[in-house]
Amino acid sequence: MPEHEIDTLGPYRIEAILGRGAMGVVYRAVGPGSEASLALKTLRRDLAAASEEHTVIARFQMEARIGMAFDHPNIVKVRDYGEAGGLAYMAMDFIEGQDLKELMVRQPPLSLGEVIALTQQLLDALNYAHRRRVIHRDIKPANVRVRDDASIVLTDFGVAHVSTSDLTQTGDMIGTPAYMAPEQLQGHKVDHRADMFSVGVLLYQMLTRKRPFDGSLAAVMQQLIFVDPPPPSSASPDVPPVFDPVVMRALAKQPDQRYSSAVSFAAALRAAADQCRGQLGAPTARAPVQAVPEPAGAGSDASDPGTESEVKRAVDRLAAQLEAEIRKAVGRELTSGRLGRLLELVNDWVQLSERLDGQSSSDALFKFIDSRVLPGLADRIVSGAPVPGRDSAEIRSDWLFCVRLFRGLYVVIEKLGGGTMAGTAAERVKTEMAGVFFGYSGTLSRLLFSEDDPDLLRISLDFMRLDAIQLALEELEAGPQVAQVRSSLLMFASQVMQKVNAIVSQFTETGDALARFGVANLLVEIEELIVIAERLVEKDAGIDLPGSAATAGIGREVIAEFIRHARKLAQLTVEEVNAETKQGIADLGSFTGKLKQLGFLYLFATRLDDEASRPLLHELVTEVHDGVVGLARDVIGAAQAAVSAGRRDQDLAQRIDGQLAALYDLCQDFGWVDIANWLLMELRNRVMRDQAA
Repeated sequence: MPEHEIDTLGPYRIEAILGRGAMGVVYRAVGPGSEASLALKTLRRDLAAASEEHTVIARFQMEARIGMAFDHPNIVKVRDYGEAGGLAYMAMDFIEGQDLKELMVRQPPLSLGEVIALTQQLLDALNYAHRRRVIHRDIKPANVRVRDDASIVLTDFGVAHVSTSDLTQTGDMIGTPAYMAPEQLQGHKVDHRADMFSVGVLLYQMLTRKRPFDGSLAAVMQQLIFVDPPPPSSASPDVPPVFDPVVMRALAKQPDQRYSSAVSFAAALRAAADQCRGQLGAPTARAPVQAVPEPAGAGSDASDPGTESEVKRAVDRLAAQLEAEIRKAVGRELTSGRLGRLLELVNDWVQLSERLDGQSSSDALFKFIDSRVLPGLADRIVSGAPVPGRDSAEIRSDWLFCVRLFRGLYVVIEKLGGGTMAGTAAERVKTEMAGVFFGYSGTLSRLLFSEDDPDLLRISLDFMRLDAIQLALEELEAGPQVAQVRSSLLMFASQVMQKVNAIVSQFTETGDALARFGVANLLVEIEELIVIAERLVEKDAGIDLPGSAATAGIGREVIAEFIRHARKLAQLTVEEVNAETKQGIADLGSFTGKLKQLGFLYLFATRLDDEASRPLLHELVTEVHDGVVGLARDVIGAAQAAVSAGRRDQDLAQRIDGQLAALYDLCQDFGWVDIANWLLMELRNRVMRDQAA
């Protein structure tokens, strides 16, 4: 089933998507018997190529085991591990806040005091892990979560080294190069002092807002092994020189010249801070904005009216206030707060009116809503709807709020006996909105067939507008119309995918250069294509109409056809790169461009989580994986051949370095740790040879 439609996973109830990884999704969820939110990290087994499957799953399980065994306030706590529906999952504490990576690029910059406080907490977490013989090996900003109260949580022990595990061996280069210790980069045995180096890199970056080792991947590796960065105070005048020896000791090339433990590192950092206490600066206010409490309902009284005459007077007062508020609301732009307060007033009025046993002392308000407000809102909804093709300036920013106000007032009128004009206004809105879908058929046909390449971005934006109109119809409980528009959206999506299939097929079957250009344009808009494809596998698409099962079946066949074309496209892309390389015409730009296209195909396979399509999607993943492995072998082979032949062509060397780096980045993005490790070792070897020469 599509990711966004998962309701449960094992014993957990899914609430929302928090993020997406290379091989799975992170959800916000709640467990049985509790309303506390958890982060549910998942791994789709079908997205792991055969050669990577064991490693990927083993690392995921190791991360879960470490998280369940550890109990420290600055290390994410894993509560559970399990498998269900083809997914492995771990349930972790949900951490409010943001990654340090996000925090470091925002303004104002971190104060010196904040940097020290964050680093001290990180060192405390690492001291706890190191005492349990676990080396994290991937300390970087993205793996440090900062809570709203400025406390930190260290995450992602997926590539950690555990002294009792044989999952990681000497020679592995697992981690992120820019934060990797020199001995780790060189494939030597690592201990806890490798984490001290990584914390030093992170501390340098927080202090100066610059990385100590930067540039291309080959340049970063060369600097890490052979070059000392300038002291932090030289890189940034805002850094007190007293911190220079603290940071530079952490960044020592030799492990025995670094801090012997996280405790000694933390002590040195505290001592430096004590020497410049007056320069630390007050912590920058970063707490979330506190919600302003909603005012009590305007119809609330200190004492509840008791007698019938008191109720009538209360209803009259509230009716007058409500009419005035409605006039103000419909005369200006609606906001969420105004809508909420207005509907609260409406609810108070209805509750009091019901106590009069059918006697209404506010007929004027009833007639005002029925004859003026609802028809007026209907005009506003119809004229300001996000209809595809309508100029953005003509679309009301408060359009959905108008729909919700219409719905709230319409329900009230119906509850109090029904009005003469309310029903007409409601039917008008439903009919006009449903008619938008039928009118869009002609527009979509022009977008698909007036040009060779469909404008997927424009179509995707149109679909977003149609989604909003469908949501409005659902708000109005327009059952028959909702069923019709769902079917229309399914039909539209099918037409788009059929056009896409025709373009891709033209290239894969003929090799036509113009068709190749069209395919490249389509892949650039892969995100939009994924959104369109997801509509064809939605579990409820068209289910309310006769023949919907057959329609849904056609949609899945269209998807299956695209996946088959995508496999062939991956094969041809790899063959093109190989041919260009052998002919000596492959430049780095062309190479990286073709890699990006393979990446787009992989992204499609990872994002479209449809159970019926999983076997085909797995074949697509395997095709891309094997193609990338083949390209990596070819590039490494070319590099080794150049070395054996004694060729020292600078342009060739830079091209090979760039190709290896591009392949490495792609494998990192895909979570293919073993291939990334292999590529990194080859690039490291080239750096070492160049230095020796």
